[in-house]
Parts: sequence; C-alpha cells; structure tokens
Amino acid sequence: LVAIVQCAVLWSEGNNFAFMTRRQTTWFIGIWTLMLQVVPTIFLVFITWPVGEFFCRQRWPAKLAAWDAFFRGRWTNATFARSALRGLCAGVLAAGVLATLLHGLQRGVSGVDVFGSTWFGFELATAAPSLVLIALTIAFQMPLYLISAFLVPSWQPKGRIGRWLRPPMIVVSALGVALVQTRLLMLPTSVWLLVVLLMGLVPTVLFLTTDLFTALSAIFTTMLALESVPMLIADHGTLQLHGALLLLAAALPTLVSLRWLGSEREFTYTYDDIPPHVRRIAERERQRVELETAAGIQSSILPELPPRLNGVDLAYSYLPASEVGGDFYDVLALEDGRVALAIGDVAGHGVSSGLVMSMVKSALAVQVTYDPEIASVLATLNRMVHQGARQRLLTTLCYALIDPARGQVTYSSAGHLEPYRITGDGRVESLRVGAYPLGVRSQITPQVRSSRLEAGDALFLCSDGLVEACPEGSDEPFGFDRLEASLQRHAALPPDALKEAVLDDLQRYLGHPLSDHALGRQEDDLTILIARLPGD
Repeated sequence: LVAIVQCAVLWSEGNNFAFMTRRQTTWFIGIWTLMLQVVPTIFLVFITWPVGEFFCRQRWPAKLAAWDAFFRGRWTNATFARSALRGLCAGVLAAGVLATLLHGLQRGVSGVDVFGSTWFGFELATAAPSLVLIALTIAFQMPLYLISAFLVPSWQPKGRIGRWLRPPMIVVSALGVALVQTRLLMLPTSVWLLVVLLMGLVPTVLFLTTDLFTALSAIFTTMLALESVPMLIADHGTLQLHGALLLLAAALPTLVSLRWLGSEREFTYTYDDIPPHVRRIAERERQRVELETAAGIQSSILPELPPRLNGVDLAYSYLPASEVGGDFYDVLALEDGRVALAIGDVAGHGVSSGLVMSMVKSALAVQVTYDPEIASVLATLNRMVHQGARQRLLTTLCYALIDPARGQVTYSSAGHLEPYRITGDGRVESLRVGAYPLGVRSQITPQVRSSRLEAGDALFLCSDGLVEACPEGSDEPFGFDRLEASLQRHAALPPDALKEAVLDDLQRYLGHPLSDHALGRQEDDLTILIARLPGD
C-alpha cells in the first residue's frame, strides 16, 4: 500500500481532471490501481493456486519442498539452500543475457530507448525506490509469474498426450509470464517477441527442470538485477545504496541459507505441515481403509454355509448396518451327527462391536470343537466376554444343538431373541427360554430346554435387527406379530425360499430395499438363520 501511495503521487502528475484537485486525483489513481490491479491479482492467485498445487503435489511433490520451506521459515537446510543458490545463479545469468540482448538491439532501433523502456521508470523518483520496486515486484509481478510458470505446466495430461502437449504448453506459459511486464508493450514487435521468449522460458523451464522456488527466485533476481543497474551507475550515493539494496534482497535467501548448503540436513515434512483439510481427507481415508480391513477380516470369520449339513437343510442372511457389524452366526457339524447352531448380537454396530463379535465368534468355534454342550459353551463365552470386553458391550447369544437322528433340538439363550419352531403343517411356536446376556455376570446358569423336531419342521433364529426395523419417518417396528404372520404364510417353503419371503415382507413394510442399508437407512444389523429337517 505504501508503494501504491508513493507511485500514485507520481502517476497523478500530468493527469489533471478538471473536477478534481491534485490530492483527489492522487487518491483516485491509488484506489483505481488497488481495485483494478492488486485485488484482481489476489483473486486470481486465490482461485488458481489450489488447482496448480493439487496437480503439482500429485505429480511432482518434490518441486514444492523448497517453496514450503521458504514459507514456513525453515531456511536452515540443504534443500532450501540448493534451490536458493540455483535461483540466484540462474537469475544473474538471465539478467546478463537479457541486458546484453537489449543493449545489442538498441543499435538497430531508433527513436526508442529499448533498455530504459523495458526496466527503468518513474519509480526512481520516489523517496525509497528500492523498497517501492521490491514491493511492486512482489505485489504485481511475482503472483502472475507464479500462476503462469506453475499452474500451466502442472496442469498437463499424463502419458503420451502430455508429452505432445508439453512444448505448446511451455509456449503458452512463456507468453503469460512475459505479458506481466506491461512495459514490454511499448517496445517494437521484434524486440517484444525476443524479450517475451526469454522472460517466459526462464521460470517455466526452471520449474520443469528443478523446482518452484528456483524458478521464482530466478525471475525475481532477474528483475531486481536489471532494475539495480541505473542506480548503481548513477552519480548519486543514495541511488547507489538503493541499487545495492535491490541486489541484497535478491541474494538474501541464499545468504541466510548458504552455511547449510553442504550439510546433510534436508527439509522434511512434519504432521503440522499438512494443511487441515488434507489431514481430514487423510484421516477419512485411513478410517475407510481400516473399516475395509475390518470388514474383510469379519467376512473371513463369518462362514459361508452349505445348503445341507449332517442331513439338515440350511439358509441364512447377514445384512450389516455398516461396514463392520455386531451380529454373528455359525453352524458346525459335530462328529456324533448333531448340528450346532449359534446366532449372536453385540450391542450396536461398527468397529468396537465388530471386534467383540470377532472375539466371541472365534471362541465359539474353538469351544464347540472341544465341548459342544450348551452349558459348557455358554459358561466359557460368558467368562471370556466378562473378562475381555472392557467396554462391557451387551452381547447376546442363542445356541442350539439339532440331533437329526433323534428328531430333537436342545437350546438355550443368553439374552437373545427366542427361536421359533415352524412345523410342517404351518404352526409357529416360540421356544421360550431366557438368561442374562453374556458378560453381565461373572458366572451364568443357562436354562437348557429340549423340543421335538419332526420331519419337515424348521428352526428359525434371527437378530433383533429384523423385528426392530422401522419404516423411514415412523417409530413402529416390524415387530414379532408381523414376523410370526410372515412365518405362518410361508411355512411350507424350503429354508432358502422361506428366508427370501420373510425379507420380502420386511422390505414391503419398510418401503425401501434392504440394500439401502448402505445409505444409512438400516439402523441395526440383521441376521437370519434357518435349519430344517427334510420331510419324508
């Protein structure tokens, strides 16, 4: 702003509006410059920088290391020192080539001060020309150089198309960079094209071959070096001092980091360097990967049941409410010809419930292999949940042993929904039994009961996600009455068809497909397990 005010005083000279005083004209030109040059430049950088940064960090993240070190004030490392030194050397070389070129062109152009029209202007008449030139360079020119030299090359397609497009994209970038120097438009066309080519290619090529900070520090050095020439050769001590200040400003990054040039200390990113929005994205991605991993582990633990086991026809359905569910089931064939069935539910759903579920399911398989009797299984699982589940997540279990040869089922429940016996003639009978859920007490005394299973009878087990499912916008659940009515209507169907019929009735009641659980409509896991003795 100070630079704009100082320049506005000079710009107002020779611009006399009849209806304005000299001071009013100065304010008008200053505000006009601020609104039509500074603000649009800031807005343009604000819009385009995230795009270029996104593409560059995906393709060339190392090109931004020195740039990030500069903005974070971490100059004491070899990464930044190398980039600063490269930029200084490249800028001095480019300034020398350009000065020589313009001096040579001056001989062939009459009536125009090529060298002076390009770099030297009224800024020298200000009170602090070096500070004004540095401020104007940083505020007006460097942001546009940043956009042109950084955004365009970063925004190149990958593969063969990108290789074909690279040369024309470099030319476009060079034109955009050079046009920042509005004074170039005052030059003859031939001179303008040569200057455009050199000034545009320097930062673009440096960015593609090295890194962003090298490219920008090189062009910054080039401009300040050329602008310092008339001050250094002037017969005026103050101007010479300001010329030296311009060179000092160009060399400052190199001077403060030069001692670390040969060190092994490199710029490394820390967790605090990551932008907050990137941290949130990374955290969500980490959670997604963890959920996918947990879901994969859970799917490997829950078995794929065969249609028949030890002469018992089976059907099942498992619909978790999230990536990791709390329901579990298992069916195991015993050596004596019996079949062990289990269905359980850990309160809630998600990772915590899934971990407890995996622990109980694994222990169940081991215990049934060692001793499948109901009292032993429930006592062992209760002790394990009580000692191992620190969060005391409510865990229920219904466990049954079917003896096809004797036509008998022995069963018990630890706080789980009671199983249903569906007879061949369509009767639905609730096998009532109850006990505390697993882990509530250190010891459990399960109620073990038996029931006859005739040929064609089925045993239906489910989790509370079936009976507690509610339509969207309603608090009335599917309930036991609707479930029992559905079982009676479809009692004659084989196990797999019976399962599908019950789920169809539930879907009609809910008013949306059960697959929409992925959209968050399903509030709890839903599991069904059916075992039927074949008919005569």
